Amino acid sequence: MKYISERKNKSALHVWLLISFVCAVIWSAVKPTNWGTWGAEVGPAIIGVTILVFTYRKFRFSSPVYEFIWLSGIIMSMGGHYSYEHFPPFDTIKEALHLSRNHFDRLGHIVQGIVVVFLAREVLARFHIVTKQKWLIAIAILISLANSAFYEILEFAATAMMDKDPDRMLGAQGDIWDSQWDMLNALCGACGGMLVFGKYHARKMRE
Repeated sequence: MKYISERKNKSALHVWLLISFVCAVIWSAVKPTNWGTWGAEVGPAIIGVTILVFTYRKFRFSSPVYEFIWLSGIIMSMGGHYSYEHFPPFDTIKEALHLSRNHFDRLGHIVQGIVVVFLAREVLARFHIVTKQKWLIAIAILISLANSAFYEILEFAATAMMDKDPDRMLGAQGDIWDSQWDMLNALCGACGGMLVFGKYHARKMRE
């Protein structure tokens, strides 16, 4: 009975996360700063969540995975609505601290790193692809970094194919090292997420 009750509570949490994500997407689609930006930022989140919904009964991840996916989806919705370089609260921080850029996108890549490292860890562990704990963590972190690098390559390819201004598309906010910072932030997110939330995630996987 206790197991059934806990399972129902987890399912209720997952439903709440899904509903609030859908609400955030609807809000973000109301007069966004730029529809192209909205599609590029929110589209991947919608696709990812849709896949998770359709595979939910066959393969259910632990709650920490869904919680961080939800957080990433909320960040992507906000970034799609305002654009990352003009997200108001971080604009306020930028002005108050006299920063050279809005760092909201950095937060997005840190959370992205956490999401992918937990996804990778859980898939590798539950399918018994990697059984050694130290190797499991190391490979999950490397997968998170590889995912970030692949995303940057896709961004470069899209810019080249659309013949867009590379300084505007790849060097966001005038930062020529933007792609490298994005990958570093994802790596820091993966390592930091595993360090801070790793035991919590492992416990939830066992449950």
